[in-house]
This record gives sequence, structure tokens and C-alpha cells, in this order.
Amino acid sequence: MFGEIGPKLRTWFSLQGAASGQSLAADNTKPLGVKWVTNLLASNNLSDVSSASSARTNLGLGSIATQSASSVAIIGGNIDGVTQGATTPMQIQGYRPINAQTGTSYTLAAGDSGNLVTLNNASAITLTVPPNSSVNFPTGAEIDIAQLGAGQVGISPGSGVTINSYNTKTHLAGQYAGGTLKQTATNTWILIGNLA
Repeated sequence: MFGEIGPKLRTWFSLQGAASGQSLAADNTKPLGVKWVTNLLASNNLSDVSSASSARTNLGLGSIATQSASSVAIIGGNIDGVTQGATTPMQIQGYRPINAQTGTSYTLAAGDSGNLVTLNNASAITLTVPPNSSVNFPTGAEIDIAQLGAGQVGISPGSGVTINSYNTKTHLAGQYAGGTLKQTATNTWILIGNLA
């Protein structure tokens, strides 16, 4: 009976003293065949590994692991098979922001890419598509446009810009008509939608 107590006490004492975040792992070089190992703790933010940078690389996290959760920039790679440009991160959201214009003329700006520009005036409105030398839209840039007022919207190319459309129509058809401008090559756009 007393012969069994010694090994059990040694085992019990050997397993005491684990630090927070440790667990047992197999190790045949130890008398009991186990040893204490430190687990990675989220609260340590990888400070419990010898090289946080190597750990991020090994996990395939890249720079995304060090970005603020409130502002993550995707500057390459792909989302659902769509390759993202290195200088034009894709904006991921469930809607297109609206740029509401109420004057009789408006020239598209870089911030309009991926958004909806509404045009609302009682008089005719001229919407100008500027050349890339003025506004460097990436190829593939897409801008939705909508006429909200009685004033008809005419889409005008800036210097060196070509706008292709069905039957060369360059006006929205009337109030509440809409269209989309898409740049298919530098300074070349296609205009589709409810045109007149």
C-alpha cells in the first residue's frame, strides 16, 4: 500500500504549478511522459511567440492582422474571385453612397466612382466626364447617374474623352431616368441606361 503512494505523490507534485495559459503536452523525454507548454493567448497579441512577424506570415495573415478593426484596407488579392487593384481598394458595403447635385452643371470627381450621382434642377443640366489628366479614374470605374428634376441631363465628354452609347444618345430620357457610365479604357467610357 505505501509503495503505491510515492509514485502517485510524485506525479501529483510534478503536475502542480502550471502557469496561467499552460496545458500538458506529450514529451517522452520527461519522467511522466508530459510537460507544461504555454498556449498562445489572444490577450498577449502574439507577444508570447519568439517572432510575431513570422507567426503572422506562417498563418498567412500578412498586414491585415495589424490593422485597426474599424478600418481594414484591402489593397490587393481577391474577393470572390474579383482581383482588387493595389491603388484602388474596393469599398465593401451594401449600398452606393449618393452625391446629390442641384446645380445646372457638374463635373465628375474621383469620389464619384462606385457611387450614385443624382442631378436635380428645373433647367437643363450638363454632366461632364473629365479627362484622366484631370481626374485619374481607374479603368473599370463605374458611376451611376439619375435625373430627379425636370431639367434634362446631358452627358458631355471632357477634352480627349470618348463616350460611347447606343445610337450615340447622350441624354437621360427624362425625370427619374437613370444610367451608368463605365470607363472601359483610359478616357473611353460607355454610357448605358434610359437614354434619349
